Amino acid sequence: MKTKALLCVCVLALSGACSSVGHSKQGSDASVPAGEFTLATNPDALELTIAGQGTVAVDLTRGEGFTDTVALTVTGLPSGVTSMFSTASLADGTDTTDLTLTVADTASAGTSSITITGTTPALTKTATLELTLATVNVAGTVRGGAANVTVRLVGRSATVTDSNGKFAYTDVKVPYDIYVIGQEGGVTPRPAVNYYKALTRPDPVLTPPTPALTIVEVVGSSTTIDGTKTGGNNTDPQFFLWSTGGDMVTGGGANTYSSIVATWSPQAPTKSGTLYGMQITRGALDVPIGYPGFGERNATLAAGVNSNTVNLAYVAPATATLTGTITPPTNFSTPALTLTQQLGPRSAPLWTATTTNANSLIPVLGSVGKSALHAISSLSGSTTQVVFPALAANTDVNFALRAPPDVTGPANNATNVTATTPFEFTVIADAVYQVNMTSTSANFHVFTKTGSVTIPNVSELPIPSATSFSWNVRGYGPVTHVNGAADAAQLEGVFAVDFEGPMHFLMSVPTRSFTTQ
Repeated sequence: MKTKALLCVCVLALSGACSSVGHSKQGSDASVPAGEFTLATNPDALELTIAGQGTVAVDLTRGEGFTDTVALTVTGLPSGVTSMFSTASLADGTDTTDLTLTVADTASAGTSSITITGTTPALTKTATLELTLATVNVAGTVRGGAANVTVRLVGRSATVTDSNGKFAYTDVKVPYDIYVIGQEGGVTPRPAVNYYKALTRPDPVLTPPTPALTIVEVVGSSTTIDGTKTGGNNTDPQFFLWSTGGDMVTGGGANTYSSIVATWSPQAPTKSGTLYGMQITRGALDVPIGYPGFGERNATLAAGVNSNTVNLAYVAPATATLTGTITPPTNFSTPALTLTQQLGPRSAPLWTATTTNANSLIPVLGSVGKSALHAISSLSGSTTQVVFPALAANTDVNFALRAPPDVTGPANNATNVTATTPFEFTVIADAVYQVNMTSTSANFHVFTKTGSVTIPNVSELPIPSATSFSWNVRGYGPVTHVNGAADAAQLEGVFAVDFEGPMHFLMSVPTRSFTTQ
């Protein structure tokens, strides 16, 4: 019997994905002469990107009576390509093996015929695999779609983005380094480079350095709210919050409330919005164990009056359970947990505690908003934190906080630092790292998966001499490949008021200093 052979083609340089079709072979084949065998590859042609890897199946078909062990070898590999069989010797009953080809980044593009040879003491048979080594065409975007931004793939000429923030390079070997030039800073912006190391994706989205936003103070309006609640109970504490602005007001379980400050801007005589109120039953460490009442009411407030009356009708919302333990790294502080509830455009803390026990209860408020659980732990200035956003159902939030990088060089306050000085730190597999080097005259930011970088030596922004820099390292996760730093979904910071997307974490270390040569 002869059935379909394994096919596993894995182009790690582009996607890291690998698909396979199971296979099995047994017995002899009448199409093969008795006492002989044949070899074939499945597929018989394979295209890999430079610096990629792929696997094909090598199938042996036995004629009647052929039981010898067949030894396999590979010849004709182009320069920069290595091979490995999962089994290089096929005994009787083992009639297929996987051949993995690995392409170095020094290989050249082109097509070659590789010969797989099977030998026994009496017979020699061959199969041919056509291998094509290809470069990639990079068609990228600068985040935000900005035009006329300078981008450069290392080893190529600089280009500028078109009116849609697009740029392109053809015939690119992977991995490649690429950077984007811009200005960043506050009152006096300074030139900066965002440098991405060892990308393999054909569609990078690069974040340009951007000047800080100018904050303009706008004169606003304010008033106060009073009212009466129905529902809930008269004992559990409650809080109130107006949707357009103003401090959250907390109090006991009384049915009446007053002096809730509401603000809005720009200045206007009236403002429409929503008043939210919630009652919480608390257990040990003030953890929420029930929500006797929640109410919301739309209203239009008048500015400057003594008080606007907005009454609330409380109803106990549906709830969901959070379970899990937040474990800090060795010697780090017990995590500080914050459970926050989104309320339309605003948010309110439901619970804060210093504990590893994240077991708690959240309200399920539908379109009003979701919950988020944030945890942070620290040691000697290093911090590690995680957020579970968009919580609206029973969720396991068990998580081991990742250890921040251990910086090993250069020493703090190092001098005579050059473009060859290594900046070294420990890394973990599920994080990508941003190394920030900032001064009053130039900033450099490097995105990498490796634990050793240097100051980018780019012609558009020479490293200033005899200049004092500050530097630090931030690790973002979970991100398994540096391509994640150039993904359409930007690397995210970690905030207690994050209510969208999946769980993500952030690690940071204290800022150090160095001076250039």
